[in-house]
Formats: sequence, C-alpha cells, structure tokens
Amino acid sequence: ESHHAEHLLLVWRTLVAVVSALPPDRRPNLHSLARPVLEEMRQFCLQASPPRHGLQVACALLKDLGPCDISSAEFVKSFLLAFCEWIPHSVLDETFEVLDQLLRLLGRAALDGAVTRALTHSMLNQYTTRSKAQRRSQTA
Repeated sequence: ESHHAEHLLLVWRTLVAVVSALPPDRRPNLHSLARPVLEEMRQFCLQASPPRHGLQVACALLKDLGPCDISSAEFVKSFLLAFCEWIPHSVLDETFEVLDQLLRLLGRAALDGAVTRALTHSMLNQYTTRSKAQRRSQTA
C-alpha cells in the first residue's frame, strides 16, 4: 500500500504545481482539492488507527494548505476530533506531525470546547505521554 501512497503524493504535488501556475484569480481552493483524500482519512480514523503511509499522505497534503477559512474549518475540526481518538494508540511520530498541521490550519481561535476536550484527553493519556514525538508536539 505504500506505493499507492507514493503515487497519490506524486499526483498531489503535480496538482499543487499546476494550481500555483494558474493566475491567482483562477486558482481553485487547495482545501477543496485536498478534502476528498482527507475525508477518506477521516473516515478511516472513525474505524481504526491510521497506518504510517496514510499519516504521511495526510501530513504532506496538510502542509500545502493555508489556514482554514470558515468553509473548511468545520471539516478540519471533524477530522481533528476523529484523529484525536487514535493518538494514544499510535507509536508513530507522523501522528504528531499530522496533529501539528491540523492545529496550524485551525488556529487558536477555532479551538472550541469539544476540540479542547479531545486534545486534552488524547495528549494526557498515559500511553501518549510516553512518546518523544508528543513532547515535541506540546512545545510547538
């Protein structure tokens, strides 16, 4: 499956390059273009812990996105809430890279009570606190 992830990343990078070559007033919203892939990852998170290659794809897509606007913030919140459920169960550093990117996209203003509770629960879990990547994520 990792070769599928590599192909998906190649397609994504090509799409980002094409979008950046368009005149600014003709560029589609990258959030809209990334949403189908991120929605698939969100759906996966509702059932199981995401695999490394899925986390790598999600992180790469999220890094290319700018801060959320009103239309994308609700989706990113829903992704974050689903994702937080698996943070204590992950031993992968990429988990915290994705978390950092989701928080960057949302910004502090979008951290409502539900998001704050989910983050607190996942980050203070006894298994999460043993991770070196978690400590790096807390200081970011």
